[in-house]
Amino acid sequence: MTAAGDVIVGGISGAPVRLAKGSSGQVFTIDPETGLPFWANPEFVSVEYLVVGGGGSGGAAFAGGHAGGGGGGGGVFSGSAVLRAGISLSVVVGSGGAAVAFATTARGNRGGDSGFNGAIAPGGGGGAGSAAGSGNLSATTGGPGGGGNVYNPTGASSTTQGYAGGSGGGTAGSSGVAGGGGSGAVGGNSTALQSGSGGSGTVSSISGTAKFYGGGGGGGGGWTSQTVLSGAGGAGGGGSGGGSAGNSNVGASGQAGAPNTGGGGGGHNGGANSGASGAGGSGVVIVRYRGVPRATGGSITQVDGFTIHTFTGSGNFEVLT
Repeated sequence: MTAAGDVIVGGISGAPVRLAKGSSGQVFTIDPETGLPFWANPEFVSVEYLVVGGGGSGGAAFAGGHAGGGGGGGGVFSGSAVLRAGISLSVVVGSGGAAVAFATTARGNRGGDSGFNGAIAPGGGGGAGSAAGSGNLSATTGGPGGGGNVYNPTGASSTTQGYAGGSGGGTAGSSGVAGGGGSGAVGGNSTALQSGSGGSGTVSSISGTAKFYGGGGGGGGGWTSQTVLSGAGGAGGGGSGGGSAGNSNVGASGQAGAPNTGGGGGGHNGGANSGASGAGGSGVVIVRYRGVPRATGGSITQVDGFTIHTFTGSGNFEVLT
């Protein structure tokens, strides 16, 4: 039964659909996915968001030192919220951990944390390293942890999001190092003459395309015998160890994690006073909602009925009044 102020329209199948009279200030619109009409309240907007921390950098080594472990991928956090018109929220995008040159600090650097609406995605941990005169430098914790090496075989654990780095072991010069942990899986352990791969990241379709985020970096290879093979980066922007996956060239630099994926950096190949570890990939924050643009901030695109705000650097997300 209809009442005064009701609206009768054709639905997606052609059958009539009754809409009860909306309250003052409501807007009549069409859901782009179902094709059905509804009353939308302009005072609020329902959003989904993805927050990805920066990836940790891989570890480095010195001539005669073992290769560096892979850096951990950035943590990944997904959520939703109902935001009032006029609100302005700060967006923080974490940077990737800085690369480490041979014979310096050796241990990889932790990635920066990302944040939105109170949600924090921690940066990934740095990979283990070794340096002349500096002792043995273990992997660091983060979102996903960094990978270990023969001197520090246990990979770092995860803090709150993601998985631990893999374990490196065996005898110096005859065993690989471990991959960094990913947001979706632990880093790969080393085996004889083969370094571990980075752990896989987490898949999300919030951008309109299925994509992995927060993959761990692969462990470095090399060593004096040039027989230890580097590990592959994990799905989600993780960099491969020492030049490329399967590379055994001494002193080869690890690959950097892909920008705005939170991928961990690859470990440095040992055995030469040259090269560096791979830097971690920077994080990203993505916010989306149905319908036309109703907010400012980030790079704005429209895909399949959604408005998408992508932040590759820090800024503000402000809902329009």
